[in-house]
Amino acid sequence: MDAMSRRSALRVFGGAIGVAVVGGAAGGLLTPPTASAAGVAVRLDKLHYAHGERMFLTIRHHSGRRGRVVVHDSTGLHWRKKRETATHQVWTAVAVTHGHAVIRCTVDVPSRTASTHIGDIGYRVARKAAALTRIGMSSPASVWSQRITEVGGGVSARRIFADLGKGANDQMDLVDQAHAAGMMPVVSYKVSGDAAGAAAGKFNGVAQAAATKLAAYGLPTTVTYWHEPSPDISAAQYVAANKQLLPIFKQGHIKVGPFLNGWLLDRKLSTLTAYCPDELFGLWDWVGIDTYESGTMTSPGPIKPADRIPKLIDYVASRGFSNPLGVGEYNGYSAATISDAGNAILNHPQVAFGCMWNSTIGKGYTLTGARLDAFKQTLADPGAASAA
Repeated sequence: MDAMSRRSALRVFGGAIGVAVVGGAAGGLLTPPTASAAGVAVRLDKLHYAHGERMFLTIRHHSGRRGRVVVHDSTGLHWRKKRETATHQVWTAVAVTHGHAVIRCTVDVPSRTASTHIGDIGYRVARKAAALTRIGMSSPASVWSQRITEVGGGVSARRIFADLGKGANDQMDLVDQAHAAGMMPVVSYKVSGDAAGAAAGKFNGVAQAAATKLAAYGLPTTVTYWHEPSPDISAAQYVAANKQLLPIFKQGHIKVGPFLNGWLLDRKLSTLTAYCPDELFGLWDWVGIDTYESGTMTSPGPIKPADRIPKLIDYVASRGFSNPLGVGEYNGYSAATISDAGNAILNHPQVAFGCMWNSTIGKGYTLTGARLDAFKQTLADPGAASAA
């Protein structure tokens, strides 16, 4: 199925729910939500789940014997043991992969030489309701109008860089312009380089004043703290400052989340995880990255910005979460790279927004020629939200 028809199917059949079946095959037998063997019983709390719903699997040791329980999900979903007593365990996961799935449970009983298969439990996850994706852009304020004219409109989000160290009003005029144009402001706050101060709560007062101003618009607004934090600040400082500042911004229509370093998904997962412990996933409304092409304009590398979209989806799911996703910055050295990145953002329903870095600073390059045309095609895609 091509990308366009897949998106169309999402919109038409997004709410369909079926029944759980053995092995996940259509037309199979109904699978009960319980299974038992060797004095161990397993029960799933329900058979049908909405996308993003938390699932609970309870394992009881009726005979009093204890053993190491193994839970395997046919979709590759990672189940985590959250609670354990002398008689039972509770495992949990978030429903993220639509369709039929089967949980296979086994237990290693000390008195047996081989694992005991307790049983298989089937369940079904409804497809996430389709939503249009906001395609945004970042450009210097001095050339913003020119860049909007060049891309031909259709931009529905504006990346804005502000500094709490400069006061609550910093860049608020750009926020006002974005809302007036029907765009969602994507505001990245820093703190004049004082990461330790932010971690200690030094900027909480100015953050409260800024949050009050942003919430007063009564319109969708996205806020992050210190985009691409590694290696500029330590993971400890980043986590502490997120816990200080972002709860302050969670009011009205403001949604908060991170823009982590996309390249960490390639080869530095342990470093990435240090910047996003479980406690922050609960605080964040969405999870995002900045993603660029490896290499240079004259010698592009093998890793493309589109490659990291499915990597991010898999990583968040592997952590047991289902936050919506965002892309704070992307660009590419060729029209094909830019087109592929746009398609990756639009084709994955988990991605809520993605912003093109249309500037000459850093790894991005101002859009011209075929690269500009490729971004125009992304903006014109039926899956892209229009400014309202």
